[in-house]
Amino acid sequence: MKINQKIEKKSGVLSISLSCENLFLHKKDRKAIRVEECRVREILRNEGYNPGNTIELQILDNRKGCFEATSTFLDLDYIKPAAKVTQERSSRKKRGSRKNNSQKVEKVLDKSIEDVIIE
Repeated sequence: MKINQKIEKKSGVLSISLSCENLFLHKKDRKAIRVEECRVREILRNEGYNPGNTIELQILDNRKGCFEATSTFLDLDYIKPAAKVTQERSSRKKRGSRKNNSQKVEKVLDKSIEDVIIE
């Protein structure tokens, strides 16, 4: 009998779904299948994944009617994306600001009023 497997990797979590046929379905290929945690980890390692701590575990056993099992593990190869670091502006002025202050230009605040003669 063949064990079907589907592996998903999402944000630091490895999820593996295993499924098999019923023991009593075929008389020729009758074979009892029981997949526990150590076998699930072995399957993940053979596929190139690095499973960590167990989050959720289901045991696949076709004798007891459990034909599908999904197990989840932490992914040890997952690297969290770095958080964006925001820099606060310092309250000190830059050294070049004195140079800019010394070169002030007089601004004309009021427009000059021309004398208007009304006849």
